[in-house]
Amino acid sequence: MIKKLRPLINFCVLVAACLVISGCVNVQADFIFNKDGSITGQHTIEFSSMVDKNKLEDQKENDRKDGYEIKDISNGYTATKTTESIYPLVGGTQMFNPDEYFNGVQVHKGLLYDYYSFDLFKKGEENKMPKANYQANIPGFFSPNVNMNIWQYMDYRQQAEEQARQMNQMADQATKAAIDSAKMNVTFNLPYSADDSNADIKTNDNKTLTWDIKPAFLNNQDTSIQAKFKIYHEHTIIALIIIGIIILIIAIVLLVLGIIKRHDRRNRNLFLSFSAVLFIIVAGSAYMAKHSIDHPPQLTMADRIVSDNAKDSNNKSLLTKLKAASEVPLNPIDTASKTISGKYPAIQITAVSSIDEDGFLALGTEDSKLYLIIYDARGKSVALVPYDSKLLNYREHGTSTGKDKKLYDPMRFLLQVNEKKDNKDENLGTWKGITHTIPIYIDFKIDANDKIIPGMITSGQGAKPMHYQDALQEPKNVELANIVVTHIDSLRADIKERNIILPSK
Repeated sequence: MIKKLRPLINFCVLVAACLVISGCVNVQADFIFNKDGSITGQHTIEFSSMVDKNKLEDQKENDRKDGYEIKDISNGYTATKTTESIYPLVGGTQMFNPDEYFNGVQVHKGLLYDYYSFDLFKKGEENKMPKANYQANIPGFFSPNVNMNIWQYMDYRQQAEEQARQMNQMADQATKAAIDSAKMNVTFNLPYSADDSNADIKTNDNKTLTWDIKPAFLNNQDTSIQAKFKIYHEHTIIALIIIGIIILIIAIVLLVLGIIKRHDRRNRNLFLSFSAVLFIIVAGSAYMAKHSIDHPPQLTMADRIVSDNAKDSNNKSLLTKLKAASEVPLNPIDTASKTISGKYPAIQITAVSSIDEDGFLALGTEDSKLYLIIYDARGKSVALVPYDSKLLNYREHGTSTGKDKKLYDPMRFLLQVNEKKDNKDENLGTWKGITHTIPIYIDFKIDANDKIIPGMITSGQGAKPMHYQDALQEPKNVELANIVVTHIDSLRADIKERNIILPSK
């Protein structure tokens, strides 16, 4: 069985148990992806006071047995270990083996680079920090050593409860301060800039990605880690460049010989023909290389790495689940339902647009309410749009400009997306908890091939803004809004094909 990296979950459990008595805590898990495909895992744990030294020593000893190099620091330690590939990392903690509703860790090996995709998930846990309850320590009237009459006891009880309430408040504030000061981060250090990620902090030209995972362990918030990046095969690329240069030199030499032999028709044509072929080979190879870099492969479940011990959503073997799922072809509705079930399990999808590399737009119901469901395949994000017949029937609303041309009214709808407040669109629309409702206004045009082309996307403040003057800026929200425009026609076609009758309003 593969030796596992164990940098994260054990530490976070330890932190949750020790936070109140230890004060400030720092837990940092770093994964350094090296150019040769090896990965250096390094985790650091540090308490402001060492009252739980025995537990920390036990954890340190376990790491030492697993092959980590231990370095003691003030009030804690750092453990470091390098493995030759991604596989031991996946064979470790549960976070790297999410259930069937997530893509987990996928790796596609290629000639020019290996393509990595992380779609990880940690379900939020209830805060298990003990609540202060000093009232429990107040003796009852009939307790031993209570020598007072009922009136005296009532006065004493009232004063004691007030003092206990104040002490509870102070203790809870101290606990909250300890939680707020705690740090639990996961960081990916990459040799090249990431293609995409949902990291909370992106630095070093998008090569250093950091996620705050504290909310998953202490604030009962679901947390996801998503990233896509390439590890280039530099030696292969250099070798191909050298070969390309040699071929190019040969082509130039043949071209020069062809020019020199221009009066010798037979040799001239021979040299020029070979020269042209070599130029085409070099140009074609360069184009294919650039296209491969600009268009990474579409990853499938065949690219996923799964631990032998991984469990699915029913606590059964994830490997068995994925194998069975790959053998059963899914129709589009099943595919869409499976895709969003991790975030909206109660939604029943009844129609779906074309499903492509951008995502899809679906029609569904939840608690007898109709919604359009947007899935952004690149960002792995889902959003809802309350049903509006005017939006779905947008082609019926416009002004004829003659010659079979029509000027359509802009699309308007409410985009409901779960996200953090610290984003570029936080002042738009309204908030209810983590649900951000953004009023959307999109201009669009229809080209000569009857294809709809999205235009400027604007919004405003409040639920029903008088004016839509603020440009939508958060990339995730822009992508979700664009999917509505680009996929609405194929959704309309599917609704028609399935003979679904919808409300007129």
